[in-house]
Amino acid sequence: MLYNSYVYIRQTFHHLKENKMENEYNEQNNFTFDVESDPAADIPAENPAAGAETASEANENPEASPADGAQENIAGETHEDEDAASELPPTDPEEEQSGDEALRRSIYHFEDTDEPRPAKKASHVTLVQKKKYRRRRMIFLGVAALILLVILISVISSIAKSVSRAKLANIGPLPTEEVVVNKIPRYYDYTAAVPEAAAVSDSYFSDALIIGDTRVQCLKLFDVGNFGTLLYGSSISVSNAMSYDCGTNSDSYATLDASLAANPKKIYIELGVLELGWSYSSVFSDDYQTLISEIKAKCPDSIIYLVGIAPVTANQDASSAYYNNTRIVQYNALIQALAIENEVYYIDMYSAMADEAGCLVSDNSTNGINFSTSGCEVFYNYLKTHTVDPEDYLN
Repeated sequence: MLYNSYVYIRQTFHHLKENKMENEYNEQNNFTFDVESDPAADIPAENPAAGAETASEANENPEASPADGAQENIAGETHEDEDAASELPPTDPEEEQSGDEALRRSIYHFEDTDEPRPAKKASHVTLVQKKKYRRRRMIFLGVAALILLVILISVISSIAKSVSRAKLANIGPLPTEEVVVNKIPRYYDYTAAVPEAAAVSDSYFSDALIIGDTRVQCLKLFDVGNFGTLLYGSSISVSNAMSYDCGTNSDSYATLDASLAANPKKIYIELGVLELGWSYSSVFSDDYQTLISEIKAKCPDSIIYLVGIAPVTANQDASSAYYNNTRIVQYNALIQALAIENEVYYIDMYSAMADEAGCLVSDNSTNGINFSTSGCEVFYNYLKTHTVDPEDYLN
């Protein structure tokens, strides 16, 4: 039912459309179909004389009405048309049908008989499909443009790298940086002993001063080391070090006070063996502090090292109530505390020269306390591998 209604409406709309197109064509070609106009208006007018005669005849013959004359004229024209039609040759029905088809196609403006009818207006579904197609095409073009941009950037980057490599090749090999195995901290830790470092040359000690007891004297006796100034004495202590008349490496005598006038760059203090017999260790600390303060006042820019007391041999350790390793360890703790307080460098000579039992090796000593030649070499080489450059640290 619905389908039949749809077909009927579609056919009606199609006929209306054809009628509209036909009317438009007739208007363009000046075709007029005025059925209400008077046919007599198109008849050409005859001469006035004939008209007057006709009128007089009509007056003379009142029985002949105008309507009879019009009927006679129409009948005469009809007989004339029939005679003309009888004189025309007979027409073929197929030719008449083809003529009608040609007229119909000319009305719809079809130039070629094989040409199809004009395409219908696009439906809403077709427009939606076109919009989707355009959207997909825009997305595709955008993705393609992005890929081309990435490829272009990669090509430019590769060219730039090639140019930089070519420049480096022309410059030559770059200088290699020295690899630091043990990175030194920015601030020095005075609570720890001086760490091991690369060994310095003998010239490092050419502007250094070392003051100590008979153990330092062994360095001169066995000609070990290259100290600029070497001060020693058999009775020297932290209490009289500034004024003690010390022996020197130049076979003369000099006091520490006078030697500091030369403003040595490094100062090594190796004292404490004689003080092991003192009754009060606090006196040792106080006098050592006084010595440090006087040295820093006279040579404020000098690097000061406090050298810990080296151990004694096992025999000496067992035979003495004062000059033993237990008491040496206690005094070394006091020396290290002074180094921390005054921010000077502590050298742990005890660990450097002690064996597994914590005693001085017998071959490194001549009498259980003083150093032999080998003992002096161990002492001096340890100093060479435990130095500090203040410029490597921040204050």
